[in-house]
Amino acid sequence: MLDGRPICVTGSRDATVKVWNIESGRLIHDLRGHATAVRCLEVAGNQIVSGSYDHTCRVSSLRPCVGSS
Repeated sequence: MLDGRPICVTGSRDATVKVWNIESGRLIHDLRGHATAVRCLEVAGNQIVSGSYDHTCRVSSLRPCVGSS
């Protein structure tokens, strides 16, 4: 659970950050933008910060992925 929501956020070797519904196991959203594998990520409130082996950081909002609740 993330802030009371049944979601999990993962970083992938395919250079994406994925948002999952952990109750259904369904992929909710696939965030693209890195050129190489996602090495680390942090979720703070409704923000996802991800770092990649391409030496970039990206900040994304969870709101479009799971709503504002």
